[in-house]
Amino acid sequence: RGFVFKITSVVVLVDRFLRYARGSVEDCDRG
Repeated sequence: RGFVFKITSVVVLVDRFLRYARGSVEDCDRG
């Protein structure tokens, strides 16, 4: 279970990073 928990944590962090990156790009395009 611990191994699966680590994978889930990594996926969540990557998802947040991608969302943040997309938001930054959109802000640049708008500006």
